[in-house]
Amino acid sequence: MNRFKYLIILTSLLACSYNVFADSTASTSNKKTEILHERNPGDRPKAPSRIFIECRYGIGHMEFTIPENIYGMTVNILREEACEFSCYVTSEEPYIDIPTFSGEYTVQCVTDDGSIFSGILQF
Repeated sequence: MNRFKYLIILTSLLACSYNVFADSTASTSNKKTEILHERNPGDRPKAPSRIFIECRYGIGHMEFTIPENIYGMTVNILREEACEFSCYVTSEEPYIDIPTFSGEYTVQCVTDDGSIFSGILQF
């Protein structure tokens, strides 16, 4: 019976140490992801849009996952309603190099058909 208890304790300790080592080797990337939803321009409440743009960003770089029905869009990075950076992105090249920003910014994507997607970025 004593051996059985020691075997259970040893097995649980090994399992706990395995979890600790698994967490310590996790990737520490500086990239963040933001989901940009279509902006609702009116005062009336609407259901959220099923179309969204995924934006992955880090220091000096942004990459977008653009839906199939959108070919290109203008990307504006705003701080307190003032445009800090603007660029055009296509579905063939959905990435841009950006200046180094610090703080909170708003990203606004205006598609070719006039749809507006926006979100908040934390640099």
